[in-house]
Amino acid sequence: MKKLTWLIATILFLILTSAAFATPREQVQTKIEDKCASIQAKIANKITKFDSSKEKHVSAYNNLKDRITKFIKKFDEKGYDTSKIKTDLTTLNGKIDKFTKDYSTYINKLRETQTLACGHSEGQFKDTLVEAKKLLKIVHQDASDIRKYYRTEIRKDMTDLKKQK
Repeated sequence: MKKLTWLIATILFLILTSAAFATPREQVQTKIEDKCASIQAKIANKITKFDSSKEKHVSAYNNLKDRITKFIKKFDEKGYDTSKIKTDLTTLNGKIDKFTKDYSTYINKLRETQTLACGHSEGQFKDTLVEAKKLLKIVHQDASDIRKYYRTEIRKDMTDLKKQK
């Protein structure tokens, strides 16, 4: 009788504990889908944020170019030699063009992750996301190069030009 009671108690214990710890395949699939939806929402928010950020950057850079152009025009009228600043402006335009091109490439790579099915193409999704992160580093470096070029070259040349005559 004791053996039968222990056997029944053990079987009931195993049944109850295994049911509590078991995760049906549907629950796992639901968790994966929820995680993918969360990731896709984050990527969509990032794209929106960076699109508006790009507009701000390009607007600031265009404003900078306009101010430098006005400076050149003002000092040309006074008879100063502005050839060095004109060269700086051309270089700055090239840096800004590189920034906008790299920025567009980054945003397109992020949009590419949206077309991949998360959970089904895990390797491709992750690889594309890693590539996008690398492109973002390039974009940050481009913006840094523009700021650095303005501070170290253009400002110096403007100061030197003001000291002429």
